[in-house]
Amino acid sequence: MKVLLDTNIWVAAYASKGLCLEVVDLARRGHEIILCEQIPREFEKALVRKLGFPAVSARQEAGFLRQSLRVLPDPRAAPSRSRDPSDNAILQCALLASCGCLVTGDEDLVVLQNVEGMPILRPRDFLRIAA
Repeated sequence: MKVLLDTNIWVAAYASKGLCLEVVDLARRGHEIILCEQIPREFEKALVRKLGFPAVSARQEAGFLRQSLRVLPDPRAAPSRSRDPSDNAILQCALLASCGCLVTGDEDLVVLQNVEGMPILRPRDFLRIAA
């Protein structure tokens, strides 16, 4: 199954060896991970701002995501579905890629639950369903 892991999943996976790292590991082992270009950009910024990474290291880690995963260009147009306009491109990317689900901890996306037949799952729900 194709799965889009939102930025917050990647940041949390790097921050600790917890639930989101399990999500990343499971997705890498048994699924095709899809990203839109917005995710590595946000990830790089979050590593610096939230986790204190040096900018060079954050750029390298974002580059690793780009090289090792399927990264699609940001959609040119994304219908307004989320309370947070920056989430619309991520949601549209997942839909255009025919992802089986979008995994996120972002309440602005989680509240939608399902868009055009694609479930929006919290990390724990993804582990339960995809394992």
